[in-house]
Amino acid sequence: MPATHPSPLTLLQQNQFGLPVEEHQLIMPIEGSVIGKWDIWLEPWIGQDWTRVPAWVAEAWYARKYLSDRNYFEQGESHLVDFWAAEKVVERLYPVEILDQIAEYFQNPETFFANHILLGALFNKIRSHQGGKARILTDFCGQELVENLIFTHFLLKSEVFSEISLDFYQFPFKQLATTQDYYQLLTRIFQGGVVCMQFGLELNQFTLNQNLKIATHAWWNSPCFFTQLDTQLQKMYAESSLVLLRGKLSRRRLCEDRPQVSYNNLGSYLPCQIISDPE
Repeated sequence: MPATHPSPLTLLQQNQFGLPVEEHQLIMPIEGSVIGKWDIWLEPWIGQDWTRVPAWVAEAWYARKYLSDRNYFEQGESHLVDFWAAEKVVERLYPVEILDQIAEYFQNPETFFANHILLGALFNKIRSHQGGKARILTDFCGQELVENLIFTHFLLKSEVFSEISLDFYQFPFKQLATTQDYYQLLTRIFQGGVVCMQFGLELNQFTLNQNLKIATHAWWNSPCFFTQLDTQLQKMYAESSLVLLRGKLSRRRLCEDRPQVSYNNLGSYLPCQIISDPE
């Protein structure tokens, strides 16, 4: 028998954001004065049932609509407010156990990577790119963001790359990682004791020296997949020898929410080499 694959509705019901899925809700234009390219990005899906489009399209549309309905983009008391800040309390997102991981890494990187097989395997994949530029996209704050900072610090300190750009989502939604989340984590790291403070100081020094850059772009929140990568981001990718995509959401956008597609060799249409976590 041929293999069966989850329907768009099933994938949406399994979404990573806990959205209230209602059938027969139609994707409609987003209202508001700050639209940017959203009318272009969303145009192919207008009028379609959100349970019958790729799950990420539905999730991204819902997130943008949620923010617009609450005047996130308009001048006023809700302007650029992270409505999920209460769920992202740093003490809960980054407990002592996570700070201990940073201290463990900083004191003995070799032992740390030996104990964290996934990060060690990623390092072995990319060590041949020594000296170039790299970009790392973080999907979610929490453990994923901490691991990416550890990995970034290691790659810069060991001079595998001369420059790393950390890409973040431009607008908040649930646990999506934004630049604000990065700076909140950095503050938490400085509160974690002498070893963590030294780690944070070195990250800041990398930033001052232009080895580490914190970047964001509205396209990351768009309903688009990597086959539709924004031209400005394509240029940035072309200037990088490697792009590291950490997290399930990025991999979903690589395979256009088709779970039957293998992640191997995905992204060959992009102007740089792509490496992501194993399936």
